[in-house]
Amino acid sequence: MVVKIYNNIMASKPKSDRFYQFPERALIYAFNNLSSSALRLYIILAGQKNGFLAETELYCKRANIKIEEYNIYENELIEKGFLSRTNEELSIKCPLKAYTVNYDTAEEKQGTGINFQELI
Repeated sequence: MVVKIYNNIMASKPKSDRFYQFPERALIYAFNNLSSSALRLYIILAGQKNGFLAETELYCKRANIKIEEYNIYENELIEKGFLSRTNEELSIKCPLKAYTVNYDTAEEKQGTGINFQELI
């Protein structure tokens, strides 16, 4: 199946360069909320320029997942707010919930009573 990518989170990516660029919040949230296979698929899909068109086999090969598992991981990404699908078009998203988490503060380690923020 051919899938076209709509990627508003990568709007500033130069069309001629081959590199990946991600919003930090999207990646940190993904690292904490996706299975490893869904994370790899997200990194591949979200790294494509807006309007990229390819067969799902290419995405699977790059993400190192089996073609028969593609729908499982795409559905995980949709359910968790990282993608939306309209027919053969995928829209890449950064889940709104990622913007509610403060990744810049140290968390208190559970069970020890140590507040790591006080150590800084």
